[in-house]
Amino acid sequence: MKNLTFAALAVLILFAGCRAQKEMDVVDLPEEEPEKTEEVAEEEEEPTEAEIAKIPSREEAVSFELAEKEERDVHEVNQFFVIVGSFRYEDNAERFMNQLRDQGFEPFILVSESGFHRVCIDSYNDENDARVRVHEIRRRYSDYSDAWLLIKR
Repeated sequence: MKNLTFAALAVLILFAGCRAQKEMDVVDLPEEEPEKTEEVAEEEEEPTEAEIAKIPSREEAVSFELAEKEERDVHEVNQFFVIVGSFRYEDNAERFMNQLRDQGFEPFILVSESGFHRVCIDSYNDENDARVRVHEIRRRYSDYSDAWLLIKR
């Protein structure tokens, strides 16, 4: 019986010593530097015709009464507008525009025939170009995944 107890005690000591050695090995290993990789710019895929066709759009008469003269001159000649926000009250649209400016956009407000303040970030003469831009905004900016296309009457 003494032999069996002695053997069990020896095995426990042996395993405890091995475990301590393993822990020491882990602590004593020098830290490896992570492998450096070059950043590869993600290539943007062109949207398919089906994706472009699915872009929500709405046709309505709008006015540029709240847009500054420079904005009016640039955008009033266009027919297609990328809308990222729509508000009943002008103050809310203005606050949203300030957020967009902080993100690098150059927004302006269109007033719809129904009285809504449409916050626009781009305008185009070509419908396909406008739809591609709406698709890009929806894909790149999760906050604006509900962007849509306004077609001026």
